[in-house]
Amino acid sequence: MHDNHLPAKFYLNNQCKPRPNYKAFTLIELVMVIVLIGLLATVVGPRFFSLTSFNEKLYIQDLLSGLRYARLTAEVSNCRVQFNLQANGFELKQNQDCQLVPLSNNFSFTVKRPSEPDQAYINVEKPSTISVTSIDGGGLPASSFFFLPSGMVTNAAGTQSSILLTFTGAEVSENFTIEGGTGFVH
Repeated sequence: MHDNHLPAKFYLNNQCKPRPNYKAFTLIELVMVIVLIGLLATVVGPRFFSLTSFNEKLYIQDLLSGLRYARLTAEVSNCRVQFNLQANGFELKQNQDCQLVPLSNNFSFTVKRPSEPDQAYINVEKPSTISVTSIDGGGLPASSFFFLPSGMVTNAAGTQSSILLTFTGAEVSENFTIEGGTGFVH
């Protein structure tokens, strides 16, 4: 007697052999998947594995943190803080003689990073792919501006002014405003 309860004549004539159950991909399907993966790797791969966008975003975030820290330092220390944009980065300087009347413009005291008190708040590693422009409320370039103890921002002429920062890079394009009356960055 057989296991599967079929009439014996099927087994004698070999008409009902159990068929193997193949579960596999065809060669055409495999080749198509490999071609699609190759296309994705050539188009998306360089952008996905590029450090350019990470470096640009890191620089922008460090600059924005520097702006916010300059404002807080001016308020807490009751001394003006100068923010200098340079071709290769930026730096924060504090008024050395802030107690003098009239106020001195001796910005020789370097502001330190809060996370590393022995390091100056300077970044001279601006990615070559990014450009930074800053314009004050009067439409003039503002490579140097000041945070006052009241939180207010002034341009190099000493006039309260909002500052527009524009970052243009290979993979990043962003605008930020520093409010003249409050020093808030958004």
